[in-house]
Amino acid sequence: MIYTNAIVLSTKPYKEHDIMASLYMKDFGKRTVLVRGAREPLSKLSPFLHVPGIVRCGFVEGKGLPVLTDLDIVFSPLSGRIYTSSARMVYAFLELCDSIFYEEQKDTNLWNLLVDVLNERDSEHWSERLRQETYVI
Repeated sequence: MIYTNAIVLSTKPYKEHDIMASLYMKDFGKRTVLVRGAREPLSKLSPFLHVPGIVRCGFVEGKGLPVLTDLDIVFSPLSGRIYTSSARMVYAFLELCDSIFYEEQKDTNLWNLLVDVLNERDSEHWSERLRQETYVI
């Protein structure tokens, strides 16, 4: 079993009861993992997959995809006051990251960028900061 911090970039239904989740892991970069039974009504992992934030995840390497076995929220910007426009920007940004990051592309700068985006709650401050800083991906 391997444990690491991660950020959920996106989720997609897979077969009847499972979900494929795209995570950006601090120690491994972007990885797609299988979450068995996550579409079941009483799934213990599913609620944590749909909240933007930093999660502590445990997974095992499977025959094909790694299988997610444990998940806990470490930090979520939705835990306090958040602006709707800021939440929309975070979701859109995470989806964009999912589409442009390569699998197993570990990069500390990318991890720090994702954490910075999640830490910003005020949409005006967030967009102003992105205009001022340059990130090279």
